[in-house]
Amino acid sequence: MIGRLFRVCRGWVPGGRAEFHEAMDAADAFVREASEDRRLFVLDFLLEVVRNDLKYDQLTKILYRRGVEPWLWPPFPPVCPDGEGSRIEVFPGEPRERLVSLADECVVVVPWDRRRLRSSVETVGAQGFEFDDRNHRAWYFVPLDICWVFNGKHSIAAGVGLRRGHIRAFECDVSVLFDHVRTDGACWYSRHSGERLEALCDFRIGVLFELARKRRELAPRSSPS
Repeated sequence: MIGRLFRVCRGWVPGGRAEFHEAMDAADAFVREASEDRRLFVLDFLLEVVRNDLKYDQLTKILYRRGVEPWLWPPFPPVCPDGEGSRIEVFPGEPRERLVSLADECVVVVPWDRRRLRSSVETVGAQGFEFDDRNHRAWYFVPLDICWVFNGKHSIAAGVGLRRGHIRAFECDVSVLFDHVRTDGACWYSRHSGERLEALCDFRIGVLFELARKRRELAPRSSPS
C-alpha cells in the first residue's frame, strides 16, 4: 500500500543550495556562540521558525501564482543504502497513527485549485473541520515534527488557515536516515558512497533535517534547565 504513495522524481532539481548553506552557516554560528546550557533552546528556536516558514509558504503559494504543483511524493527518501550496501526501509509497513492539531502543529499542505480552496474555506468556516478517514491522508515525521498532507489538501488547508480541527496522520521516524543520508539543499545523497538518491522537494526540509540531526547529537551533552 505504502509503495503506491511514492513517486521519486529524478533529474528535477528545485534549487535552494545557497539558502540551505546560508541557513546552516547561521545555525552553526548561533550554536557555537550560545552558552553551552542554552544551545538546545537555540536549535529549538531555529527549528520552530523554519517549520513556520515552510508551513505558510506552501499554504500561500496558490495566492501568489497560478499552476501550483503540489508535492506528489514524500519529502524524504523512502529507502536508503546503509554502509554495507543493504537497503533501509524508511516508511513503516504498518504505521501507527497520531492526532495532529491543524491549529498548533506544522502541517505542510499545498492546495492547488483556488475554487476548491475557496469552497473548503466557506465550508470549514461555517461548519468547522471534520476529519474524514476516507479522504484525509498525511504522514507525521518525527523528530522533525512536520506533518505532510498527501490527500484532502483543500479541506485540510482550510483547517490550517482557519486554525480549526485535527487530523490523524501516519507516523514515520526519519531519524533512521541521520547516519546514512545527507543533503545540500537540492538533493539527497548517501553519506557512505556520495550517490545521489533523489531531488529535495524544498530546501527547508533539508534545513530541518540537518537541524534535527544536530539536536540529536547535542542533546546527550546538554541539560538545559
